[in-house]
Amino acid sequence: MKDKSIFLVTPDFANKPSFGYRCKKSFETLGYKVHTFNYRQYQLHRLPVTNDILNKKILSKALTINPDLMFVVKGEKFNKGIIEKISNSRIKTVNWCLDDPFGNYSKYNTINNIEEYDDFLLFDSYYVDKIKEIGQENAHFLPIGVDPEQHSEKIPFNKRKYQNNISFIGSHCNNRQETLENLSKYNPQIWGYRWPKVKKIS
Repeated sequence: MKDKSIFLVTPDFANKPSFGYRCKKSFETLGYKVHTFNYRQYQLHRLPVTNDILNKKILSKALTINPDLMFVVKGEKFNKGIIEKISNSRIKTVNWCLDDPFGNYSKYNTINNIEEYDDFLLFDSYYVDKIKEIGQENAHFLPIGVDPEQHSEKIPFNKRKYQNNISFIGSHCNNRQETLENLSKYNPQIWGYRWPKVKKIS
């Protein structure tokens, strides 16, 4: 009897403490054999020519493994039709998108084949109806959880001493900047992608 298996395609090596690792660990806990693939390795997805090579590698590996499920985390820049080919090979395909899937805040986050997946999971319920409007009927809200093994309280709440009233960790986008500018009197401390290029909020 064939072992239950999952082809886990992530933007990392699925090593601890990455998000890919947490997905892999969860599937293994459920009894699946997990095959991982880091689609951002060597940054092949950045250029059209190398991205074509990357897509061929993903297709080839999926068909070779022939898993019960191909589970993609984000999957930006995959070519149109690549997921459809895998789904048509009787491999169930699911995407869990942890960002804006339309690339409104960064064109590099655009997912080109949303409607090709069997199911499309979203970290933010805001996008569910918008995804359904473009033809992906199996769009579902799946929020990000906490792994107690990695995210545990180190300092009891009543003994914590904070250096700042407000801290924010996340990529820059205009609506986040506007929100944080409205909180500027609290001198928010900000970390994340693109913020160093933005005029300091104060």
